[in-house]
Amino acid sequence: GPQTEGDAKRAAQIMPSLKNEAEANEFISGYMLNMKQREIEQSRFINDYESKNDSLKGARKSWNDYMDSTPLIATNKEGLPVFFYDWVNDAQKANPGMGRDQIIEKWRTLYGGR
Repeated sequence: GPQTEGDAKRAAQIMPSLKNEAEANEFISGYMLNMKQREIEQSRFINDYESKNDSLKGARKSWNDYMDSTPLIATNKEGLPVFFYDWVNDAQKANPGMGRDQIIEKWRTLYGGR
């Protein structure tokens, strides 16, 4: 699936820190929605890759490189979970002049490779 080992570890670390059932349910719901969005993105990525390269050779490695540099979940300075797609959507609303690629690079700067 479109989840990395790092994403799974981050989720496992966050779950015990949640204070109550409502917070845990919100986390689980957010995680599931972001996983579904990642699956959609993976499908689009593979289709775009094939269109550009007339082949799928190298597509899996390219997708894995993208996932490694763009974690699905991170922890903010307050120790709270932050989901990639939620953060990107919020950042686009707050910074309408920034392109999506710039926003994704900002995410990677803040949370990538952790």
